[in-house]
Amino acid sequence: MTAMKPVRVGVVGTGMMGNFHLRTYAAMKEVELVGVFDVDAERAEKIAAQYNCQAFTDLDALAAEVEAVSVVTPSVTHADVGSRLLAKKVPCLIEKPLATTEEDCQKLINTAKENQVVLAVGHIERFNPAVDKLSQILKNNQPEIQAIDARRMSLASARITDVDVVEDLMIHDIEVVMSLMNSPVTAVRAQGFADGHDHASALLKFANNAFANVTASRITKDRIRTLDVMTDAGHFALDYIGQTLELRLPGSPVLEANVSTVQNNISVFAEPPLLLELRHFIDCVQNNKEPRVSGEQALEALRVVWQVQKALKG
Repeated sequence: MTAMKPVRVGVVGTGMMGNFHLRTYAAMKEVELVGVFDVDAERAEKIAAQYNCQAFTDLDALAAEVEAVSVVTPSVTHADVGSRLLAKKVPCLIEKPLATTEEDCQKLINTAKENQVVLAVGHIERFNPAVDKLSQILKNNQPEIQAIDARRMSLASARITDVDVVEDLMIHDIEVVMSLMNSPVTAVRAQGFADGHDHASALLKFANNAFANVTASRITKDRIRTLDVMTDAGHFALDYIGQTLELRLPGSPVLEANVSTVQNNISVFAEPPLLLELRHFIDCVQNNKEPRVSGEQALEALRVVWQVQKALKG
């Protein structure tokens, strides 16, 4: 079988996440890293030299040279940058959030459909191997999910300047929880510190009568990234950071239910989620596959994010 020709890829944006995308692409054998775009010519040249690729300050010029692009720019620019590229039939992976308004999200979704081109959204936790393993188990065994508890807590990062903790951190777990529940959100309640700018908790109720409690914080000393899924088959305990997954079962029927537990480690092959995400994107481009996180799915998660933000403001 003849190996596929490497996909010619560009990156738009040279911030922290842009550099992560560039570094990952540069190490992928299925990719030829063509260039990087930044409106700042000096910065574009500097980053391009670092990754041995071409610098672009003209988005149309980059589009003419590539077969796929990662859009890793500030959220408010996603709609403009993404729609320009999609209109030129360039497949795009746009970092989360897809855009900042429903109108802009729909513009990106519609442009991708009209031009029959791949639009993937960078919800990286969907590519965490532990989340992937949990998704497979739930899909294959179909236990009844009763409740989910998600916690994403740490001190504020220097890169955070313009968005609250819901849009910055909680959005990751909202999207993961919605994918696991596979049921519409029917009600949202939320509480937070200082209107939820740096610490917030949301209670999501789903049409299947299950609920999820999602907490995100940027004022917590310890770095915590956990997901607990309670089902009628047992309690799945997931650690995003360690990429571990455990199934905790009730004790023996001859014992009291709260006396004993049996803990089973589930085998997870740890890999960098960004590498898995970019490999998936390139596979979608090469084989015209539906992305794991589509524009429509990303918009559904954002609708819940916006409901949480509204509830926090009272």
